[in-house]
Amino acid sequence: MIACSNCGKDNELGRIFCLKCGTKLDLNAIAAPTSAKHPGLRKARNAATAVMTNTIFTSVKLLLVALSASVITLVFMPPKLVRFKTTVENADTFEDKKFQLEDAVNSNNSLAVNISEMEINSMLKRHVKSLNEDFKSEVKIGSIYASCDNDMMTFSIDRKWKYFHIFLVYTTRPEIKNGKMVFKPVRGAIGRLPLPRFAVEPYSNLLSPLWSKFKFDKQTLDQLASVKIQTNFVTLTYQKTDLASPSGFAPAQAPAPAPAPAPSAPPV
Repeated sequence: MIACSNCGKDNELGRIFCLKCGTKLDLNAIAAPTSAKHPGLRKARNAATAVMTNTIFTSVKLLLVALSASVITLVFMPPKLVRFKTTVENADTFEDKKFQLEDAVNSNNSLAVNISEMEINSMLKRHVKSLNEDFKSEVKIGSIYASCDNDMMTFSIDRKWKYFHIFLVYTTRPEIKNGKMVFKPVRGAIGRLPLPRFAVEPYSNLLSPLWSKFKFDKQTLDQLASVKIQTNFVTLTYQKTDLASPSGFAPAQAPAPAPAPAPSAPPV
C-alpha cells in the first residue's frame, strides 16, 4: 500500500495518483495499512486477542480445578499409620504403671517408668467411647493412635461422619517447662495434606478439647522431672523433691571421698 502524503489515504500498489484527492503518490512512501482505516484487520486482531484471553482464563480454571481436586484427594486420603492391636493385658499394665507413678508422686519417692506404645494406645482406645459421649455431634471419633519416635509423639485421630473419614495428624514434642508438662507443636496434617508452619499452632488449639479427658493424668505429669520419647516407648521420671531445697528437688549427695593411697615401700 502507498499512503498519500496529502490526505493519508492508502492506495493500492501500482497507482500513480491518489484515489481520493488526486495528488501524485510518492512511490517511496509505501506503508502497511493501519487498522483504523481497515476495520477487517482491526476485527481480526480483536478476535485473536479474545482467543488468547479465553485460552488463558480456561487454563487458569483448569489449573484451579486440578489443584482443588488434589487438595480434596489428599484430605480424604488416610495417612500412613500403624493400627495397634492392643490387648487387655496392655491396658492393665498401663493402669499399673500409672498407679505406680501417682503413688511415687504422692509419697515423694523417685521413680522412672517406661510406657510402651501398645500400653499408650490401649489407654487411648478406652477413652474413645467416653470422648464420643462428651461431644454431642454427628461427627464421631473412630480411633486415636499414638506413635513414639525421635523425641516426638504423633497422634492420628480418625474423625468420621457416616461413611466419611478424615484423619487429623498432629506431631508434638512433650517437654517439662516451668514445672509443667507442655506439648510443643511440631507439624500437622489433615489426611495426607501437610499444614503450613504458621497453621500448626492454631491447628493444635482445635485439638485441645480432646485432651480434657486426661486432665487428672496431666496433674501427675506436671510433677515429673523429665520425659523422654524414644522409639516405641516413653520414659517418665519423677524425682524426689525436698521442700527445704530452693530448687524443690532433693540435693544430690556428695560422692564419698576417695580412700587415701597406701604408703609406698621404702627403696631397697
